[in-house]
Amino acid sequence: MTEATQRPWYATGIHVQSAAINEDNYVCTAEGDTPETAVANADLIVNAVNSHDALVQALGQATEHVFACVLTDCIPCSKWKGEVGAALEAAE
Repeated sequence: MTEATQRPWYATGIHVQSAAINEDNYVCTAEGDTPETAVANADLIVNAVNSHDALVQALGQATEHVFACVLTDCIPCSKWKGEVGAALEAAE
């Protein structure tokens, strides 16, 4: 799998970039129905990308717990076994 652009990413108005100051590091330009929506979309993209690694790590820890859980009456763990494994695989 191809690696993503190094993080952290930054939002500068509608521009998403991989460096805080250097304009040569644009990743994308966000769009929206209004200028304010475009800026909000750029912020959302940056927040999602920058939180990805922490979310994958947390999901991995949850997966370890779910598959190691030995409580026979642990309803969440029995319900989530298939879901967390598939989610972790998709996120990685």
